Amino acid sequence: MPGFDTLCRLLDACGYGLDIRLSKRIRERDGIDRGDELLDVLRLADAFPVRRPGNRIEHPAFPG
Repeated sequence: MPGFDTLCRLLDACGYGLDIRLSKRIRERDGIDRGDELLDVLRLADAFPVRRPGNRIEHPAFPG
């Protein structure tokens, strides 16, 4: 298992960089149940209009 510095050097040698981003995870102990969080997201998604394509492809006529 390489140390962090060795890992960075290996990635650099292969032409890659390492970006690290920290983000807070939402857990039940944070006061939000994961199931409730999912339901909120699904309800939000339902609030957006959905445009479904029809059975025909509409296009402008070519001049001819």
